[in-house]
Amino acid sequence: MSAEYLDNINEGSPFAFGKIALNDTFINRQDDKKHLASNFINKVNTILISPRRWGKSSLVKEVAGDVAKKHKNIRFAYIDLFSVRSEAEFMEAYAKAIIKCSSNKFDEWLHNAKNYLRAISPKISLDANLNQEFSLSFDVKDIRKNADAILNLAETISKSKKVNIVVCIDEFQNIDNFTKPIDFQKKLRSYWQQHQYASYSLYGSRKTMLMQMFEKKAMPFFKFGEVIYLPKIEKKYWIPFLQNGFKKTGKSINDHYINQIIEYTQEHPYYTQQLAYLIWSRCKRSVKQHDVDLSVMHMVNQNANLFEREIESMSRSKINVLRAIADGTNSSLTAAEVLRFILVSSALTPDPTCSVNTLSVSGSTVYVGGSFTSIGGQSRNYVAAIDAGTADATPWNPDANNTVNTLAVSDSTVYVGGVFSTIGGQTRNRVAAIDVGTGNPTSWNPNASGTVNTL
Repeated sequence: MSAEYLDNINEGSPFAFGKIALNDTFINRQDDKKHLASNFINKVNTILISPRRWGKSSLVKEVAGDVAKKHKNIRFAYIDLFSVRSEAEFMEAYAKAIIKCSSNKFDEWLHNAKNYLRAISPKISLDANLNQEFSLSFDVKDIRKNADAILNLAETISKSKKVNIVVCIDEFQNIDNFTKPIDFQKKLRSYWQQHQYASYSLYGSRKTMLMQMFEKKAMPFFKFGEVIYLPKIEKKYWIPFLQNGFKKTGKSINDHYINQIIEYTQEHPYYTQQLAYLIWSRCKRSVKQHDVDLSVMHMVNQNANLFEREIESMSRSKINVLRAIADGTNSSLTAAEVLRFILVSSALTPDPTCSVNTLSVSGSTVYVGGSFTSIGGQSRNYVAAIDAGTADATPWNPDANNTVNTLAVSDSTVYVGGVFSTIGGQTRNRVAAIDVGTGNPTSWNPNASGTVNTL
């Protein structure tokens, strides 16, 4: 069978995605690198928070490698909790990573495990392929009795060997899936906050969960260390990175196509590297428009199933925002316009004549007025309160008898204006004040003589 298809495959890609980006494939994050390196060197606990595939793991590995070269007394232990599902598995993964960073020789791993975990008697075995990997396991009963020996291991070895171990834990939010996760977080915090020689770098791919764990006062890890929100890589860094990537492999790409790549991916690290790679692998010497177009189409098709799964799990309101964008909405769309689209799309009768004329957001509630008679899955005459997360109507129901053109929320009162003459079962000519709790009109009654269009 002919293998001619192999003849035109390029080798030596200058771009990396789906794995840790290091050295030449790691894009400039000089300020972030300096900040993180300073924390590693000064034993400052660090929490990295950013969206998925933003380059957190690459940043940690890149900086750790640089620091370890210059500071021989600083060791790095790496733990990935992606497949860790229980406290016992965590303890084994944690201990293994600490033991492994204590030396690069199997006999020393064995010695350190037996020496520092003598009360537990861990089972250790070398990988059959002799590739510097080993397995470590504990009896569950020993873990319960000797949790302190395990969770203090980084500090114990650091103090004994006069080194500083930095424990880097990826997908840290997964401990929230353990049995009694809050109790386990309390246990970790109670030991780790006392460590003076060891420090911790915690990060993961679930931004909201991490923010909850580290920034909510009631949570055990509140104020455990410095929380760093990893920013997007700026366009000014992407341009030379992409140019050099093509150039050093004997290819060229002009600014027009570089700008297209950045525009398509919105500077997202993973997808920018992926699209650049696809274009690089497709072009012969210099990038052409068809190289970009075909590569973009490839990415869209490749991710189609992922997009479908994401949409299936979305709320109605989020789907309606996507519909607004697909209908031609651009970046100039205001928050009010987005919300208006959500609410109109969520109405039972989205007839253009039954419009939303005004809205105001207060906390998790969106107050709306218009000419509709149903919205958010409920019968609501001309004014309603909508849950911002679900787009469903709340029980609040003033029940106006005609169109509402404008409204404003102030503390515990919703002020409305329009064409109506009654609201909440009381006479109110064209303007009224409604209690946010009961939906009933207050005693405030200006009694307007004409249509009210603004407040």
